[in-house]
Amino acid sequence: MIALRKLLFVLPAFVAGIVSFGVLASVNSVADGGISGDAEKIQLQSLISNHANTVWVNLNHSYSRRTGSEIQLSASPVIESHQFANTDVVELPLHDAIDACDRGELNILPLNRLFPGEISYLHNFVPNGVQPCSLGHSIWATVVAYKKHGFNTDSSPELIQDFFNTDAYPGKRAMKKSPQALVEWALLDNGYPSNQIYSVMALQQAWEQIESSLTKISSDIVWVETDLEALELLDSGSVVFAAVSSQNVVRKIVSQTDIGSDRYGVIWNGAIAHMSMLGIPKESAADDAMDLLRYIIDPTRNVQMSTAYGYAPVQIDQTAFIEDRFLRALPVGAQLDNLVWGNSKWWREEGAEMEVRFFDFVNRTTHADTAILVTELVGS
Repeated sequence: MIALRKLLFVLPAFVAGIVSFGVLASVNSVADGGISGDAEKIQLQSLISNHANTVWVNLNHSYSRRTGSEIQLSASPVIESHQFANTDVVELPLHDAIDACDRGELNILPLNRLFPGEISYLHNFVPNGVQPCSLGHSIWATVVAYKKHGFNTDSSPELIQDFFNTDAYPGKRAMKKSPQALVEWALLDNGYPSNQIYSVMALQQAWEQIESSLTKISSDIVWVETDLEALELLDSGSVVFAAVSSQNVVRKIVSQTDIGSDRYGVIWNGAIAHMSMLGIPKESAADDAMDLLRYIIDPTRNVQMSTAYGYAPVQIDQTAFIEDRFLRALPVGAQLDNLVWGNSKWWREEGAEMEVRFFDFVNRTTHADTAILVTELVGS
């Protein structure tokens, strides 16, 4: 109950206005897990009144988990697996949703039934937000955050290359020990166009350039366990950059008592974006699944359900309902033009070798006192 109260208290801070909610029949739904799983479960069930039988299951489709020195790949998120049995609405990352549609595991969405007489409304979705078998629900990105006025220079960092430029922006960089986003950024640092990243990432030549960029900052990396640690180090001035998820920057802004402050800057050029998609599994015969899908992606409801836990809505016009102090930390508006859309399918199917190379580099370059340094900086 405490967690529920916290989430509902946060909601008015992001979105203006109050909406009344209707009642739908009971359906089963599955959400992509990870950082937002619990929040989505609470938020969805609190918004859909009288849905005692609605199931919102947390799944984690991240491509791998690291235990000690072992690398363990997770199973491919296939809709027909036991996890999706008796499921009427499923949430998947963008590329996984496209892949599931191509495999015939999701129903083609009849847009005339979802939006009777309102097909023009679909033009309000961000690019890629409307797919044959799925519709966008929320967007987040892995970004480089910095504290404004934290550099001895008149210019603020604007490009992802600035993250690797220790001459112009000297200081420590805090980040979690994961190749995702970091290796994409290293390729951008080497001049690769964003639309070629995943086609060249596995090449030996590409890895040599990735390693070259990582080596430039290796002595300045502070490995952390969580985004919260990274942002605490940023607040204290112990690091100048923090590689974090955009939703956690938003949550940090919410927690600040001096809400009028303009404390954080975000490098959007090269930010690795992710979109959650909602679809209906092929096996679903529930008419109410269409009602639930239409209910969740309603413009007003979409902005409430996404921003309530720090994500951006997928509908362009909804930006007007978000307070200005949060907009700089959300992938919305003009910031969408600078994003690199992360490919979860590539990481899931081809990321094992990249992860081996990455952790081999980390083990060779990490200083023995790194853990002590993090402890001292965080003060734990």
